[in-house]
Amino acid sequence: MKRKSIRILLINPENKILLFRIKPNPIILLQNGIYWFTPGGGIEQGETLKEAALRELFEETGLLQEDLSLGPVIWESRVNLVINGKEIEQFEKFIVVHTKKLEISLENFTEDEKQCIEKASWFSHEELLQVTDTIYPEKLRTLLPPILKGNYPTTPVNIDSSVG
Repeated sequence: MKRKSIRILLINPENKILLFRIKPNPIILLQNGIYWFTPGGGIEQGETLKEAALRELFEETGLLQEDLSLGPVIWESRVNLVINGKEIEQFEKFIVVHTKKLEISLENFTEDEKQCIEKASWFSHEELLQVTDTIYPEKLRTLLPPILKGNYPTTPVNIDSSVG
């Protein structure tokens, strides 16, 4: 099964990005064990990328459109995973979004998210370099510094693990 997905590099006023920590579970399998990943999810039928980003951010952080400033799509990727026992070939677009807020709410999580996500944390690039768990996308630590400085690629860059 193929699935289009929006992934969000949510950056707060302290120039930190938000990541979620997944706990081992039977719902979403990208790898065994614990890992960190960016907010986001599947793009629903008829949704634009920006509409999907706003919906996902509300569901996963409680942030509203007035709390956010949407930037460009900067990366794209393809990843294979299993969701609820179904093998998925996921095509991901990564969008930069800035928020004025430091606080988020996990109150609007879906039932699957409640079962899968252990916690949310903000990370500076320096803090990300200290994380020993796996982080997705795998190239996040390398590709993040220019993004945090506002230097975005003019067209989305393919960041598949097999590329570059």
